[in-house]
Amino acid sequence: RIDFLKMDVEGAEYFALPALVNLPAAQRPRQIAVEIHPFRSEGWISRSQATLRATIELMLTMHKMGYRLISREDNRFAPCCSELTYI
Repeated sequence: RIDFLKMDVEGAEYFALPALVNLPAAQRPRQIAVEIHPFRSEGWISRSQATLRATIELMLTMHKMGYRLISREDNRFAPCCSELTYI
């Protein structure tokens, strides 16, 4: 079993994390830290409504799998992304 999974997959998090639904809950990582990329590099402006919608769907999927967001750290040097930590 994986206790801690850290991901920085440059946008592929929208595909990789929902795939965890296919695993039994007992086999999913206990804690996940993932860098998400929902914004443009010039700041907190959504790339598109579709990207914003995908980010919300990702967060809802994580919640439905039983994960709870415990931390969000915005990247000071790249305002296009944030690291989310779930348990």
